[in-house]
Amino acid sequence: MNRRYPFLPRIVLGLSLAFGLVFLLRLGAGMLGLGPVPDAPVKGWMTLNYLERVYDLPKPEVAHALGLTDPDARRLSLDRIARAQGRPLAQVIADVEALRGRE
Repeated sequence: MNRRYPFLPRIVLGLSLAFGLVFLLRLGAGMLGLGPVPDAPVKGWMTLNYLERVYDLPKPEVAHALGLTDPDARRLSLDRIARAQGRPLAQVIADVEALRGRE
């Protein structure tokens, strides 16, 4: 044991337990079906990254359909994209739903 830093093993143990708890909770949520639902309707809070992960929509296609050219736009929610473009959110969601329907 290091006499200079007696608190170090406790910090390492605490961080290890915290990381383990997070992964255990994620595993439990996944087993109970509490994760993202691919059949759920598209909502305004969803980002392009989320749409790609849950609905298996390629980001370039979604970005093209929404008229996005900025690579950082993938982090914006559909609601923010609609406001930035001056379009109704329902129209942006309809564009994404049209991509989902093509699959």
